Amino acid sequence: MTFLSGLKSLLGSPPAEPPLISVVLHFRQPITLPDELLRTAITRAWGRDVRKDLNEHIVNRAPICFVKFDGMVLLLSNAAKPYCPAEYLEQALSEFPEMRQKKIVKEHKAFLAIDLQDPRAPRKSVKDQCYRRMCRLAAEFVDDNCMGVYFPETGHLRPNDTQVKSALSGDRPLQEMTEWGEPPVVLIEDHDPRLQEAVTQARRRWTDFVQAFEAGLPNEGFAVKALFSDGEAGEWMWVAVSSINAEEIRGTLGNSPVNVLSVHEGDSVTVQASEIGDWVYSDGKQLVGGFSLASPNQP
Repeated sequence: MTFLSGLKSLLGSPPAEPPLISVVLHFRQPITLPDELLRTAITRAWGRDVRKDLNEHIVNRAPICFVKFDGMVLLLSNAAKPYCPAEYLEQALSEFPEMRQKKIVKEHKAFLAIDLQDPRAPRKSVKDQCYRRMCRLAAEFVDDNCMGVYFPETGHLRPNDTQVKSALSGDRPLQEMTEWGEPPVVLIEDHDPRLQEAVTQARRRWTDFVQAFEAGLPNEGFAVKALFSDGEAGEWMWVAVSSINAEEIRGTLGNSPVNVLSVHEGDSVTVQASEIGDWVYSDGKQLVGGFSLASPNQP
């Protein structure tokens, strides 16, 4: 049983029912959703407020709210509790390998779910239109308090970053929300044989990476993975390489750290060549290296 099917079972939904057409924002702290704020968000997202002469309305009774707009009915659930029930937490964590995703699942304290109630079982074109409206409304509530956005139908959890609002507001929000603008941060323990093998491979074949970088072929992108530590916290993160010498690699940090606070995405950093844990580059056709990636393309 997956996390989603387990959650549906807990809520009493028949297993045969399709997944919810829904957008769920995970928050660090609960939010309030008064009528004025909701109407402002609707106007900004959809271009106008609800109109009584078109039989449109808002019924707002916290913690739930119904919105009828242009033939679409939405249920908004604004809950001051985690989206994932405690009994499914470990299972949910196992389904999200990326560290930022795990952090969202473990640490969020509240959520806002925007569920499509009508039309039921819409055809694809109608569903796409509903998703566009739902995602544009969701974008109005994305701020520093929002940790990430979850789509029950696809099972995708996107951490909040600088691109989330624009992705939600785009013409193809589901596709854009799955295209992360930064590499994933995957937790691999120091004693994990996968990490040990990746490190061994990367260091043994380091000259391959250096030679490719020095050749400077067009359309190539070069990155190395290095360990960044901050007290007891440590994370293996990717660095976009700008220069290499005999001992050091200089570049730009390509990840948003989860627990390490001493560096930030986009910072200029220097790592020792002797301490790299992985490397990868694109030759314009495929990835070369990436020994710690889930499905690397090996040369």
